Amino acid sequence: MSFWKRHPLLRRLLIALFFTAGVGLVVMGWSLTGLPAGLGWMLMGILSLLLSLLLYNLGF
Repeated sequence: MSFWKRHPLLRRLLIALFFTAGVGLVVMGWSLTGLPAGLGWMLMGILSLLLSLLLYNLGF
């Protein structure tokens, strides 16, 4: 866990990357309303958002 405390810039960049990708995937899946693929894109987006939250919490 001390790796994330020693490299805060890397952690911030990864959080920003996963957050942006997650929001993008959710919006893209939302545009595919009624299709099973839309649900898959939204679930991957939610997982990406949860990963960004995990990376945020690893610093503490």
